Amino acid sequence: MIAVLTTALAQQAIVLESGPTDLQPCLDEPACEGILVPLASETLVEFGWFLQNDPLQGSALVGRGTGFVFEIHADSYVLGKRNLITEQVEIPPLLPKVEVAYQLGSFTYDDPFPQLAVGLSVFPPLKIDGYQLLNATLTGSGAVPVYEHYLWLGAEVSAGYGNVKGEMLGDGSAIEEVDSIAPFVEIDEPPCARTAAGCNDNIRQTAWTARLGVAVDPIPELFLYGKVGVAHLSTRLDIAYDTSVWRVKGVQPQLSYGGGVRIGDRVMFGVGGTTAMKPEPISSDDSRTITRLHLGLSVRTGDARYWYEEEPPAPATSP
Repeated sequence: MIAVLTTALAQQAIVLESGPTDLQPCLDEPACEGILVPLASETLVEFGWFLQNDPLQGSALVGRGTGFVFEIHADSYVLGKRNLITEQVEIPPLLPKVEVAYQLGSFTYDDPFPQLAVGLSVFPPLKIDGYQLLNATLTGSGAVPVYEHYLWLGAEVSAGYGNVKGEMLGDGSAIEEVDSIAPFVEIDEPPCARTAAGCNDNIRQTAWTARLGVAVDPIPELFLYGKVGVAHLSTRLDIAYDTSVWRVKGVQPQLSYGGGVRIGDRVMFGVGGTTAMKPEPISSDDSRTITRLHLGLSVRTGDARYWYEEEPPAPATSP
């Protein structure tokens, strides 16, 4: 039943939300449409994947203590070979973010407490390599110890918004570089080329995500984690050269994994990865997954007592 529901709600191929579009001759030709739709879908999904956030130390699953957590976080673009459209685009390899979280709980080696956390991850509207990027994700999470201090179970819910402005399809040259599509497309100095803003496209995404996770602390200085979840995404592309609007939406299953170290009572370093399913209608090759890496360095304030095991009191000496 779950598999059927996931398949029915999975991310769908890109659709034209409003037109007209210069790409209509290609959409009317089955052979051309079979190439354009997966390429455009995959491109939009990959940009949307770049805009999502997966919390590290800001999550209660691996955070221990009470107080604020300040983290510098960075996500990579999609790993692996790019498709025929994205390889024409100068995409930033990393998206840095600042994350602030507040955690409520406490932790000692022998007596762990449940954890609650709420955090906000933000990349302000700044330019990187000619792209203006904006990203903001609000996350709430909780975790409970189920086997002493070694094993933790937790859950996360997130709401996120992302925006990218820049030349994705640009003046249409990225489409015209695909030999099997170019004969069906005619783009002669599009109107956007004569505007002050140029041919900058706009991608906007909303993401609602729920995850369940498990964390293992073999020693207080080390943590490992794994999470499974689903995100409901709606990603919109506004193409500048013909003013058309396109959209990809649906449910995206995800798997997160990683680990890190606690350096003293205040500093944590983590590294991990997140892999999502990519259905056949939005894949231009045989792969069915997309993966990105993320890392974070955080400093916490307040109560954090996970660094050492409390020593028993020394026995009393007899006279």
